[in-house]
Order: sequence, then C-alpha cells, then structure tokens
Amino acid sequence: MGNDDPGLLLKVRESSEQMTAGLKDVQALTAQVQALQQQQQQLVNYLGTLNQQVKEARNAMVMATHKLEDTEEDLRNKPKGFFNR
Repeated sequence: MGNDDPGLLLKVRESSEQMTAGLKDVQALTAQVQALQQQQQQLVNYLGTLNQQVKEARNAMVMATHKLEDTEEDLRNKPKGFFNR
C-alpha cells in the first residue's frame, strides 16, 4: 500500500466518509419513518374509537327519536278534556 497514489487514497477516504454520512442520514430517516408509522397507527386507532362512539351516539339518537315519536302518537290518541281522561 506504500506505493498507492495519495490522491486515490484521499478519494477513497472521502468516499468512505460520504458513505458513512449517507448511512447516518438513512438511519435518521428510517427512525423518522418508524415514528410517523407509529403516529399513523395511533391515529387509525383513535379514528376507529371515534367512529365507534359516533355509531353509538347515532343509535342512541335513533332510539330517542323513536321513543319521542311513540310518545307523541300516544298523546295524540289520548282522549282530551276534563271528562275524557
């Protein structure tokens, strides 16, 4: 190796440093992607829970509406007046 071109060795060293820096960049980006994937999964889970709560609220509203309609119908059909209790 003592006969190797110093310019060539310098280029190899620079390339090695660039590859090492590039690898660190890739590792940092990989960590960011993993963090984003985790956040995405948390959001999907939250939206699933929220969707379930909306379904339950909608069902409760439908049941309350039916009960209100039934009560209104009962009141319409109930005799009115002092003697028609």
